[in-house]
Amino acid sequence: MRRLGIDIDTTKAFTSPVYKIELSLVGRLLSQDPELYGSILQQNPFVPAVLAACRDSVCDLQEIIAEGDQDKFVRFFNDNTRHFGDYCAEGMEATDALIEYLVHK
Repeated sequence: MRRLGIDIDTTKAFTSPVYKIELSLVGRLLSQDPELYGSILQQNPFVPAVLAACRDSVCDLQEIIAEGDQDKFVRFFNDNTRHFGDYCAEGMEATDALIEYLVHK
């Protein structure tokens, strides 16, 4: 968002409850001590592989979107859904409670 020059306050006018949750999580992370997070990330030997996997997934998604291939997107999405398995229902239940709170706040 920073690299795109997106103003956070402007986006809040168009937010869904899920976006509010995501934005809040990012805000929470960025409110923490950067020295601590830097140390954790730099000392964890698994971080480079995780970042490479994230980069590769973003590249795959970018290619799918550029091609406009809905079927390929559905396969990409479903592959991730299968990997998360039963946790999808658990995540839905947890965020339903957060959404309910945000909507009636």
